[in-house]
Amino acid sequence: MGSTWEDEIRQLMEQQLKYLWEDREFLRVMLSSAILQPQLSRVLGDYGAAGASMIARRLRRHKECPFTDGKDVEGLAHALMAMSFNFGFIRAAILGQNRTQTKTMAIRAAKLLSRAVPSE
Repeated sequence: MGSTWEDEIRQLMEQQLKYLWEDREFLRVMLSSAILQPQLSRVLGDYGAAGASMIARRLRRHKECPFTDGKDVEGLAHALMAMSFNFGFIRAAILGQNRTQTKTMAIRAAKLLSRAVPSE
């Protein structure tokens, strides 16, 4: 767990980037298959929901978590998931962009997000 709110958001982003890269082949197959077989979208939905749930739990436990409303925590968790999916999968695994550059941009975005949702 990060020592500060900013560290926590950054660590969560880095963790998601790592998972997405490790799961990139699974995700490539599942995304392309889900387009042709919509019932597979449940698998992808479960994958995303599990990630967002893990992030939300971790955010709630952080000592500087500013949220009292669970919906706000869930919203931030989904925002982190969407950002990490863009940087860690779409840009790196699909578009072939430089992973170091996309990670740097993702960390910068996470830092900005942590400032937009400051701790109390």
